[in-house]
Amino acid sequence: MGVEGVDVTIDQLDLRWYGPDFDQVGDDEIVLAAEVSARNGTESQTCVRDTIKFVGPDDATTAAESQGADCEPAGESKKGIKVVAVIQQPEAGEWTLQVVGDWGPGGKEVTGEVTFELTDEMISGTKGSSSSTTTTTTC
Repeated sequence: MGVEGVDVTIDQLDLRWYGPDFDQVGDDEIVLAAEVSARNGTESQTCVRDTIKFVGPDDATTAAESQGADCEPAGESKKGIKVVAVIQQPEAGEWTLQVVGDWGPGGKEVTGEVTFELTDEMISGTKGSSSSTTTTTTC
């Protein structure tokens, strides 16, 4: 996904039972965590924060929060930018990770998305577990 010198690549997508602070989430919640790489080929700093959202099968949208620095100085790249979203009462079906926002050179709008499937087994395997169950999808 990219626009005029700014590229975002989704390296990994995890389904977890624990949140950003490593606290276990409730029985009716799951955590979707994405690890992305960003390349800023522009002449100014650009940020990926506030642009990543998860959209469920019912079209409900949950914004993701970034963990750590997510801004790139001009001409630099970074791997391992982490974004997470706690999903309330997740449904099995087709989900979408969207990147939508105004960033890059001159605040240009960038859009892109990746779809993935969550099954009942994947969702139930992450709820209320005392072990660190994680389901990983590489995009």
